Amino acid sequence: MKTTKTDVKARKKAMQKRLRALQKQSEKSALGNVYADFVLSGSDFSEMLSRALAVKKISASNKTAIKVLQATQQDLTDLKTTKKAQQTKLVAAKADLETQQAQLNDTKAKASEAQTQLTTQLSENQGATADLEAQLKTAQDNQAAIEAATKAEQERQDQLAATSTNAMGTSDVSASIADNTTYKQAIAEVLSDSAANNRIIQDALQYLGVPYVWGGTTPSGFDCSGLIYYCYKLEGRTIPRVSQGQSTQGKYVAIGDLQPGDLVFWGGVGTAHHVALYIGNGQYIHAPQPGQTVKIGSIAYYRPDFGRRL
Repeated sequence: MKTTKTDVKARKKAMQKRLRALQKQSEKSALGNVYADFVLSGSDFSEMLSRALAVKKISASNKTAIKVLQATQQDLTDLKTTKKAQQTKLVAAKADLETQQAQLNDTKAKASEAQTQLTTQLSENQGATADLEAQLKTAQDNQAAIEAATKAEQERQDQLAATSTNAMGTSDVSASIADNTTYKQAIAEVLSDSAANNRIIQDALQYLGVPYVWGGTTPSGFDCSGLIYYCYKLEGRTIPRVSQGQSTQGKYVAIGDLQPGDLVFWGGVGTAHHVALYIGNGQYIHAPQPGQTVKIGSIAYYRPDFGRRL
């Protein structure tokens, strides 16, 4: 465009100079036309013809120069039009780039915020993991203490059974457990104040070591729901006999929100196949299965599905 503009300017200047010269000559012309004066001032016809041919060539040259100037001017106009179109595209492209940049900045800001949230969450999760590990360690220690005490009590029970000629009665079982001071102390150490003051829990604890009996609801033998049913009955409270019915009583409690005295179940509400009594610190008391006795269990080793608060 710069080159074309220069070319147009030069050609216009040359044409203007020629026109001014012709105008000056026309002012002095007798006929008002310098070309006519030039032709007619010939000495003879031959010279006049030669001059006429020369004027014709000059006219043709002028016409060519005008056409070239017009073509060059058109080129300049076309270049300006192209430039304007390109500029419009560039403006649109710039606006699009600015929009993309804004979106990129927004995405970057959101990513940074998400990263911060993830970092915070990770830190919180690490703290929660540490707390859970500490709780698990406490539960494991409690479970180990209870299992050691239970083993000692079982050995003592075996020794008593070996020296007796008759089967131990219900009152004898309860009395032998109650007399085992070491065992009771081991259990008491893992109970919270609320558990220690809970009558249902205290009732259930006195039957630790009682054998599992399918359908059993007395101290001579309990199944899982029979133990719960009997302990509630001791406190003057009536609940369904089997775990399926017991799992529909009271209100639902998540495992993470359990309190001493809550019942915990395995299975679904109305279809539970096992029940235990939560005593706190991740521990529960239950009658597990045939061949075993009423004992303390841990959520860390055998986790229930939900709880109920009656």
